[in-house]
Amino acid sequence: MRFFFSKLLLELNRYLANRINQKLYFFFVKYIYTMFLLRPVDMSLKFSFDKEKNLFLAKSSKSKIGYYYNIERSNRYIFGGLDGIGKKLYEKYQLGNIKIDKNDIIIDIGCNIGELTYFLSRFEPTIYAFDIEQKALDCLKLNCSENKKIIVQKLAIWNKIGELEFDSKLNDASSTLLKPNNMNEQVDVQKTRSTTLDCFFEEKKIKRAKLVKVEAEGGEPEILYGALNSLKNIEFISLDCGPERYGKTTFKEVTKILSGNNFETKIFKNCCLGINKSLSN
Repeated sequence: MRFFFSKLLLELNRYLANRINQKLYFFFVKYIYTMFLLRPVDMSLKFSFDKEKNLFLAKSSKSKIGYYYNIERSNRYIFGGLDGIGKKLYEKYQLGNIKIDKNDIIIDIGCNIGELTYFLSRFEPTIYAFDIEQKALDCLKLNCSENKKIIVQKLAIWNKIGELEFDSKLNDASSTLLKPNNMNEQVDVQKTRSTTLDCFFEEKKIKRAKLVKVEAEGGEPEILYGALNSLKNIEFISLDCGPERYGKTTFKEVTKILSGNNFETKIFKNCCLGINKSLSN
C-alpha cells in the first residue's frame, strides 16, 4: 500500500510539474508533497529559476544552493536541499561505515548533477566524477565549485574503449548505454567517449581507491567486466543494482563477479556494497 501511494505521489508530481505555473508547483512540492509524506516542512526551503544559466535552484538554511536542470526533480530537495539529498544517497549506497579522508581516492560513475559527489567532498578526498550527460556535469560543476579536488569528465566507464552510442534520457536522469530492448522504441541517440576502469587506473597510476560508486542504469555488469584487473585495488565498491536492465535487477551478476574477486557483498534495498576482503580492515 505504501509503495502504491509513493508511486502515485511521484506521478502526481510529474503531472503537475509541466501543467501549472512554477510558483504553484513549488508551493505544491514544499508544502503539499511534504505533508503527504507526513514529514515536517523545511520552512527555509526556496525554489527559483536562473534565467541566465537556464537552471533551477533549491536553497535551504540546511545546505548551500543546489543547481538542477529538471523541474520535476524539485521534490528531491524537500529534506534539506542539496545536503539533504546527498545524505540520503550516502545512506542508500551504504557508505556510513567507510572512513574517508583527504588522502583517499573516490570514483563516482554516473555522478549526474553531483548530489552524492558534493556530500562526499566534505571528507576532502580526490574525486573523479564521470557522467555521459553534459548538462548534468554543468550542474555538478556549479554544485561543487568550491572543491578543487573534484575532477569532472564527460566519459563513459564501460567494458570497451572508444566511442559509444547511448540513449539520452536526460530529464529522467536515466540515460543508458544499453541497446534498446524494443527496436521500435523511440530513442534519442547521442555519442560519448568510453574507457574501462582498468585503463583509467593504469592511466592515472592509481594503486588504491577507497571507493567506487556505480549508477549505470543497468550497465553495472559491463563496468565490472571492464575492471577485472583493477578490482583488487578497490577497497569498497557500491552499485545501484535496481530493476533498470530491461526491467530486471543486476544483483545476480554483480554479486557473482564481486564474490569471484574476493569481495564480501552486502545488499540494502537496490544497492550492493562490495567490501574487498584483502584491503579492508
